[in-house]
Amino acid sequence: MQHPQSGVRVGAAAHVELCSCVIARCTGPAVKVYRGRLHARDSTIAFSCRGANVVANGGHVALERSEISFSGGDGVASWNDCTMSIEHNSIHANAGCGILVNTGSGSVAITDNAIFDNARKPLFFTMGKPASCSLRGNRFVAPAGGGNSAVEQSTTSEVEVAPRPSQMPSTAAAKVGASDEASDGGSPVVALGGVANKVRSAHCVGADAASA
Repeated sequence: MQHPQSGVRVGAAAHVELCSCVIARCTGPAVKVYRGRLHARDSTIAFSCRGANVVANGGHVALERSEISFSGGDGVASWNDCTMSIEHNSIHANAGCGILVNTGSGSVAITDNAIFDNARKPLFFTMGKPASCSLRGNRFVAPAGGGNSAVEQSTTSEVEVAPRPSQMPSTAAAKVGASDEASDGGSPVVALGGVANKVRSAHCVGADAASA
């Protein structure tokens, strides 16, 4: 399928592991979870033309040591009591929030991430923080004009609010975006069964922003 709407879709009975993957330039969310289980690590998830790079509608999502950037919406968005663990990631340059949590329940653990250069708040809870919520060791950079209000309903003991960097560091996603080669990622990865799936060193590059 040329220009897939999503690079990876994880259904309710599926368990998917992504390792050292590049998922970029999809017309919709690069990774979409619907009540399934996703564990992504050491990957680049970027340049979703519409919506967040990672959308989790329920289920369990673990993101580790990955770059999540340059989406047309939020970096990560969760809904419907999703259980999320987000650790040691770089989440930046998204057109919305770095992380958007659209539920008042579920479980959220956000640890040792760098979340910066997003158009809106690095972290935003639309319904208040879930009862089970842990924020530790993160470096949050508020958008220009946002002052120090980087996180909704957080406390200063939980987060570090840093000044805006003068220059965004060179990143893997920036290299993907700068490439003139339009790769066809083929069929999106669709996980609907109850089998534990592992995807390693995959490149799923869909449409660029101009074709959205």
